[in-house]
Amino acid sequence: MQRWLGSALGLALSVAMLPLALLAALALFVPALDVHVPSWATARIEARVADSLAGGAVEFGAITVGLGRDL
Repeated sequence: MQRWLGSALGLALSVAMLPLALLAALALFVPALDVHVPSWATARIEARVADSLAGGAVEFGAITVGLGRDL
């Protein structure tokens, strides 16, 4: 019974880790990527920056995050 349980647990762990391994492999082959930040996140960032300015205001047109590899 213990041997079967150990095998089942090993199989379940392997299956659970497969998507993570595929994402890691995909990250190696995908070139640089620009991701546009959604408007709701941009609004939250603007609000936090405005709070830190103690009464000032700031507005971003769009925010883009560059994802790439440094080799």
